[in-house]
Amino acid sequence: MAYNEYKLEEILERKSFSLYTKLNELVSKVADLLNRIQANYSEYTDHTVKHSNRVIEMLNLIMPDDLKEELNEHEIFFLLASAYLHDIGMLLGPPTKSSFERFKETFEKKQEELEDIDEEEGLLKLLDNEIFERFKREERAKNPEISDEYILRNFIRKHHHLVSELFVRCYYRDLGLDKSEAKIIGRVCRGHRSFEPFFDLKKEDVLDSELFEDEVYEGKKIHIRLLACLLRIADELDIWEDRTPELLYNIIESELPPESRIEWQKHMSMKKPFIDYERDPLLIIVKGECGDPEVHRAIKRWERKAERELIRLYKYIPRDYKISGKILPPNRIEVNIKAKGYVAYDIRFRINQGLALKILSEYVYGEGVDEKIVIRELLQNSIDACRRMRELLKREETNDYKPRIIVELTEDGKLIVEDNGTGMNEFIIRYYLAEIGSSFYQSPEFAAEGLEFSPVSRFGIGILSCFSIADRIDILTKTMEEDDGWFIRITDMFDYFYVDKLSRWLDKKKIKRWYGTKIILYLKENIKN
Repeated sequence: MAYNEYKLEEILERKSFSLYTKLNELVSKVADLLNRIQANYSEYTDHTVKHSNRVIEMLNLIMPDDLKEELNEHEIFFLLASAYLHDIGMLLGPPTKSSFERFKETFEKKQEELEDIDEEEGLLKLLDNEIFERFKREERAKNPEISDEYILRNFIRKHHHLVSELFVRCYYRDLGLDKSEAKIIGRVCRGHRSFEPFFDLKKEDVLDSELFEDEVYEGKKIHIRLLACLLRIADELDIWEDRTPELLYNIIESELPPESRIEWQKHMSMKKPFIDYERDPLLIIVKGECGDPEVHRAIKRWERKAERELIRLYKYIPRDYKISGKILPPNRIEVNIKAKGYVAYDIRFRINQGLALKILSEYVYGEGVDEKIVIRELLQNSIDACRRMRELLKREETNDYKPRIIVELTEDGKLIVEDNGTGMNEFIIRYYLAEIGSSFYQSPEFAAEGLEFSPVSRFGIGILSCFSIADRIDILTKTMEEDDGWFIRITDMFDYFYVDKLSRWLDKKKIKRWYGTKIILYLKENIKN
């Protein structure tokens, strides 16, 4: 099958003409409403129906035909409907609704629908006077001159993913949906953002299985987290100049706050993302020109954020699909920006290794690092990996798992620590192994798993500490779910890792049976002796 020959809309029409018709009817109902958002939030980039169409264009870019076909007709309908409804909550900002009371009335007239929403879902907190007053006090503390109307605009904008879900679930009949469809579409809309809400809800993320549990609709499974993650990525990728017309920017520039000016210029600097399938079907390319180093920095921050979401997407693709040999979505992004009037340098901190290790070790451990501390750190990591594996397998009612940790000191001066724990996938390697001070066990991803154990490893510098006793580190790692694992060689604290597929280093039959992590330290001469 071709990488990207068919569009989601075409596949939906083929799979279910009735749902295809229903989608078109929905679009005709909301198009004018979406176009009114720009009147409420003129300083923001485009949130009209054109934005929704570009989001769908990006969905078609990041989803290979195999994955599009894998979705059932209801999943495609829910995903496309969410592309049109994910920002609908911003419709309710001033001047459409001039006060918090008017905002509340929008939903209180739908009392029957509100009664169907569980308190624990957090949506009803949007209508709580005390919460809004607390938000108002916080905003006034930052700017005493701010108006009540502007505060309401900020309240709705910051929580618009929640407002969008509430709107869809209260006005589902007006949108031509049934109650179950509205709940699924609303939840996918909610998942297009992740942030710490102002009111007393925990941090929301598509990784949170309680909020984003998969559903069954008309006997077919709906992968809520997969759909929400796809929508989030496509929304991020609407980054190019079409979202910020230069003529409009020239008219409103003097009225824009600094952060909005940077956001507009960021979009104006970039061209439409594309994939060169002959060069690399897993790489999204974005080109552009930029005349401001501050905007350049904003683009590079966006690049990192977008790539992180692309890698995270692999977590939600059904396992049967991943091991089927079908074409996978892109997992990397490359931004090529031509600097005009300044010199662009992608510079990272370079730190004296010995001094950095001394400072970090004294801060974390209150003492210097020796071989005992290194072994303790590696053992703690192995213990946590095995305990996590045990808890995950319990959920699958697998009770024959036996944790194993091996420590070996070889005659030729290698210290080896091996376990049969969960192993590491590319996401964990990139964002936790490679991030000094970033521990997976302190992350929202781990918290969302809801496992019943307290990790013993905490600081996220265990691998870094190994350089106090070793000149080189080799890591072999594989998760139980993956057919192949990773080989990583680190020869310097602050140089790039050498990363390769494990199958190029070990026999494929052995890899298939093995999972876990094996760390090999090539000890310094003074440590060997």
